[in-house]
Amino acid sequence: MKRIAIFVASALVTMGAVQAQEDAASMDDLLNQIERGQARDSQEAREREARFAQARNQQQNLLNQARAERSRQENTSARLEGLF
Repeated sequence: MKRIAIFVASALVTMGAVQAQEDAASMDDLLNQIERGQARDSQEAREREARFAQARNQQQNLLNQARAERSRQENTSARLEGLF
């Protein structure tokens, strides 16, 4: 009877150690997944910021072109008014 109790106790301890190792492995896996997720999020943020900067630059270029066109049209208008 004592041997059975010792056997059961040692089996439980062994299972607990195995489970602890599995938990540690899954905790490491979880940590790795979190780190990969953060790296992916950082990459996505950089890409989003690059797209934003590109759109901002494009809008600034369009604004500059519109201002230049307006100035050209005003100069043409002033020149034509001077003729008549």
